[in-house]
Order: sequence, then C-alpha cells, then structure tokens
Amino acid sequence: MPRWTIAAISLAALLSAPSSLLAGDAFLKLGINLNSDLGGFTDRWFASVGSDWGAFGSQGFIGLEFQGSYRSRTDGGFNVKSVPANVFLNLKWKSEQESVRPYAGGGFGLVSTYVDISGPGVSDNEWFKDAGFQMMGGVEFNRKFVVEFMGQTVLESDADWLWSVLGGVRF
Repeated sequence: MPRWTIAAISLAALLSAPSSLLAGDAFLKLGINLNSDLGGFTDRWFASVGSDWGAFGSQGFIGLEFQGSYRSRTDGGFNVKSVPANVFLNLKWKSEQESVRPYAGGGFGLVSTYVDISGPGVSDNEWFKDAGFQMMGGVEFNRKFVVEFMGQTVLESDADWLWSVLGGVRF
C-alpha cells in the first residue's frame, strides 16, 4: 500500500467524522517510526487521527486514536510489507497554557498488523492481532500544531518497543 494512501485514508476518516468527534481536540498526525533496526524495514511511515475530550477537570482528557503505518523491506529477493492498523483508548494530561501546551499520556488498544511476504515462488499474507500499550509526550503550539514522541508495544513479555516521532495539526 503506497504511503500517500495511508495519509489519504486517515484524512478522509477525519473529514467524514461526526461533528461530536470534532467537538473535542481532534488531530491528524504524520510521522516516522524510529526503529530502523527493527526487522530491517526501510519505509517506516506512520499516520494517526483521533480526538481527545476533556473528562477529568480542565487538564485530564480521554481520547480515541486510529493509527495506520507502512513498513517494508527487501531481503534476498523476498519483499516484506507490514501495514499496522491500530485503535487506542488514551488518557492524557494537558497543560492549560495557550501558546506552548505540553502533554503526556498513555493508552491501551488493539494492534492489528497485515503482513505480506512475496518472493520467488512464494506469496503469503496474514493478519496478526494483539493487545497493545502506548505512551506519548508532546507539545501543542498555539493549540493548533502538535509535535509528539510515542512508544508502543504489544502485551507480550519479550516484545520490543516501537518508537515514533510525529507532527500534525489540531482542528
């Protein structure tokens, strides 16, 4: 799946969202996975769309986030493509400041990854699903622009963390 397709799907999902979704702190973020050594993947694009709603006073938020990603690699004539499609329920703390608004949080959700392997005489694909955890920290500038650092893992004892840097906009 081309990188631009993931971004277009995420943007279309946000624009077609019900007005109740946009009543919160809705966002669209794009970024890159930093773990270049994780499985030898070269393309590591990431997209996230969702919203946060004030739920615990003026600084506590609960949110819903949909994520898509694209990773690929070629090794010995074999092509491997990994396309995660995740959904997370997040809790965040956000500062009340207007111009520079730091935030931090974490979430639990479903990590669902489609893996396609093709090569000489071989073609296979499969969906992998697992519960996952993520933590994030970032800054909103003028409550419009977002820069975020995020870590994610599946709930397995030996699972690696996947680290990402994202930038985006709030609506």
